[in-house]
Amino acid sequence: MKVKGMHVVVTGGSRGIGEALAREFAARGARVTVVARSVDSLNKVASSINGNAVVADLSDDRVVDTLIADIEGKHGPIDVLVNNAGLETNTPFAVEDAREIRTVARLNLETPMLLTRHVLPGMLQRGRGHLVFVSSLAGTAGFPDRKSTRLNSSHTDISRMPSSA
Repeated sequence: MKVKGMHVVVTGGSRGIGEALAREFAARGARVTVVARSVDSLNKVASSINGNAVVADLSDDRVVDTLIADIEGKHGPIDVLVNNAGLETNTPFAVEDAREIRTVARLNLETPMLLTRHVLPGMLQRGRGHLVFVSSLAGTAGFPDRKSTRLNSSHTDISRMPSSA
C-alpha cells in the first residue's frame, strides 16, 4: 500500500508492534497519528516521527465514541486506521476477575469494531480508505497452558471481522 501523504492512525502506537508500524508508515511518507494511554512513551514516538499524539484510554466508552471525530477535527480525514491496541492477561480463566475479562473483551474486540464503525462513513464518502486489524496467534490457535480463553476468543473474533466489514 502506498501511504505517502495519507493520514494514518495507529492505536496502541506507543510501543511494540504499534510503534514499529507508526515508524514504518512515517518513513514511507504518511502523516501519522498515534493513539495510546501511555503519555510519555506516546509523546516520544510522536515526536520522533513528526506525528501527532492522542492520549486516550480505549477501554472508556466515551473516548471510543468520540475519538475518530476528535482526530479528524484536529488532524484531518483518516485514510488508514490501524486497530492495534490490545490487552493480554495471563491469569487462569477460572480465577480471572470478571471486570478484567470485560476489559479485555472490550479493548480487543469491541473497540476496533466501534472505531471502524466511526471511521467508515467518511472513508465511504471519500471513496477511499484502508482498515488494518492487528491480532495475534491467539486468534487462530489456543494456548491451553496459559488458560487464556478470553484472549483467544477476542482475537478470534477480531481476526474474522475484516471479511465482514
